[in-house]
Amino acid sequence: MPELPEVETVRRVLELWVKNKRISDTHLYYSRVLEDIEFTLFKEKIINQKINDVQRIGKYLLFMLDDYVLVSHLRMEGKYYLIKDNILDEKMDKYKIIDFSLDDGSTLLYNDVRKFGKMKLLKKDEYLKDVSLKKLGKEPFYISKEELFEKIKNSNKPIKELILDQSVMSGLGNIYADEVLYACKINPLRKGKNLNMEECSLIIEKSIVVLNKAIELGGSTIRSYHSGNKVDGRFQNELKVYGKKGEKCENCASLIEKTVVGGRGTHYCPNCQKY
Repeated sequence: MPELPEVETVRRVLELWVKNKRISDTHLYYSRVLEDIEFTLFKEKIINQKINDVQRIGKYLLFMLDDYVLVSHLRMEGKYYLIKDNILDEKMDKYKIIDFSLDDGSTLLYNDVRKFGKMKLLKKDEYLKDVSLKKLGKEPFYISKEELFEKIKNSNKPIKELILDQSVMSGLGNIYADEVLYACKINPLRKGKNLNMEECSLIIEKSIVVLNKAIELGGSTIRSYHSGNKVDGRFQNELKVYGKKGEKCENCASLIEKTVVGGRGTHYCPNCQKY
């Protein structure tokens, strides 16, 4: 699943593609992508709206329109493509979900092989009250060590599970959680209540380093995920622990192990990240 750096990469590309363009039409090919609104009303509201900006909160993309905010979550394999001259390859056409005709003659196409992605149209002055956005914790860039410590200090859950919980701290998914805990030399199975304030500070510090590096490199192109229009990330070449079961740790040469934490495959070094 795309994580914060991948979504930020998509946001930056979308900003170049669609900012200050007006939506002249829209076509729906898979109705379940829309939440809480019928397509007829959706189309009525969105046509002639200008895309003033593309923002991001956690893993949500926000198209800032004149009167509304179109919230998009890519889920597993959602991708955006900018189509010119109505030229679609076979895969784009087969898995198209919804498209938006723009006033410059181009078309923004949302494509989703698994059809898990979701969109929601919210009033501009009320969108931050939406339950999906309201429950998100702060990103590592904005949370303090005191805030993180307060959220985990009484928890019996493993720290890996806690930092994956988007209500605790948003932005880290499975890949980057493994990388952050490895950088911190913190075992992913340690309970939240057993971490001290300085370790919380270290988690925030390393999260920022890892996320910034991943954003700089356009995220990670893992398995079938890429951001769309052949924009692939390069951070997978920088991974230290994720997906490296049985390989030597670059710090101590111990073999990387894999376990399951909170239902997620988890990679760690048993020597550098002692329990």
